[in-house]
Amino acid sequence: MIIDPLSASKFIAVYKALLLEIDRPGHDGRKSNLIKRLVAARSRLSSDPSLIEQALAALKSKSVAVDPEVVGSLRSLEVENWVFLRDTKVHSLFVHPSEHRAYAVLGLNDRIRDIVGGVGVVIETGLVQYAGRFVCDGLGIAYCLAWKKLSNQLQSRVSGDQVGGPVLFEIWGRK
Repeated sequence: MIIDPLSASKFIAVYKALLLEIDRPGHDGRKSNLIKRLVAARSRLSSDPSLIEQALAALKSKSVAVDPEVVGSLRSLEVENWVFLRDTKVHSLFVHPSEHRAYAVLGLNDRIRDIVGGVGVVIETGLVQYAGRFVCDGLGIAYCLAWKKLSNQLQSRVSGDQVGGPVLFEIWGRK
């Protein structure tokens, strides 16, 4: 339920470099918590996708090479308060807060369940389309366990045969 290690390493290196470049103005990196800086930069990027181009230009001026596939995937970044519903044998299920769509998601280096400590968790995280799959960006803020009743209702709407691969699927057949 994770992507291959080489792809994960490439993604993390480029994503981290871009986010740190976005966070660079006005912050003293030596005194700030790295994860907090990355999450803050991701929040800014989510609000203003044009920051990718600015960060890329700054990295290029420093002769830092970035993988174009990773950069392309970051253009699909969707940061939400996702419900991590459960794991299947091949991926983790994330339900959009609207409950109208869900994603079959892979982790970068660890299974999502191992990161958040359980299932039915509301987590603010980013999902991207990378290497032909939906991938969790690895930066998450877990808010709470979803109510058992809600979790059960969502699970009853997501049948195993609907989750056939790495593509977006819709729970109720509408967007």
